[in-house]
Amino acid sequence: MSIKYETIKNSHRIIKSNKLQYVAHLHRDVELIYVLSGQTKAYLDSKEYVLNQGDLFIAFPNKVHYYSSFTEEESYLIIFSADYFEDFKSIFFKKDPINPVIKKEELPEGIEDIISKMHSCYGENCPFKNEKIKGFFYILLSEIIPCFQFMEKKDDNLDMVSSVLSYCAENYKYNISLDEMAKKLHVSKYYISRLFSDKIKISLSNYINMLRVNDAKERLIKTADSVTEIGSKVGYNTIRSFNRAFLAHTGVQPREFRNKYGNKLKK
Repeated sequence: MSIKYETIKNSHRIIKSNKLQYVAHLHRDVELIYVLSGQTKAYLDSKEYVLNQGDLFIAFPNKVHYYSSFTEEESYLIIFSADYFEDFKSIFFKKDPINPVIKKEELPEGIEDIISKMHSCYGENCPFKNEKIKGFFYILLSEIIPCFQFMEKKDDNLDMVSSVLSYCAENYKYNISLDEMAKKLHVSKYYISRLFSDKIKISLSNYINMLRVNDAKERLIKTADSVTEIGSKVGYNTIRSFNRAFLAHTGVQPREFRNKYGNKLKK
């Protein structure tokens, strides 16, 4: 698991997700969520947004965002390079939506159908595939962009936010000290604390737990390691602390999570 500040390798990515659960990250790309069913929570900078069926969420380039789903939900996750669409590029890089959510009743008709066709085309191997997808993107953006109200983009200390998140991603399996991080990044620990409270809206310790739990979820599904071994590998000294953190972030115990999602190990 890593969090990097970079563009995606391809010009676009379209995924159907059964459970959005991503830690805080930022990149130069635009990210869209369209909720097909259920409910999820999206976090952008310092605010939380509850997304219900039919709602659409957008994160513009260089904005810290993450998701947390505690109920069953299904969504389309769409990520694309802001440089890919010249007609919208100045909006993506110079402005921010006042509200990044368009509620179902405020969306133009046919948005789900457009995204569904994009997703189907993305998985196909057909002539002019990229041209088709780009056409769908232009239709989608032409429909949703007028639904937003915008403000001028602010300077968000992006380089330092990226450095802090990258440091956490590289060291979350160890006991991260705020003093040591500040020393490595050549800033004060109070500045780092303020970045977390202002930009990510959670404490450093809570964020580290999110990284560890997401790593543990993958190991519970993809490996046959015991729960105790996994807890140790992602950074917990005791099984009790691992169980407590996992329950807080997912709503279930590690063994329960494996029983529900790790069936592939039994095959």
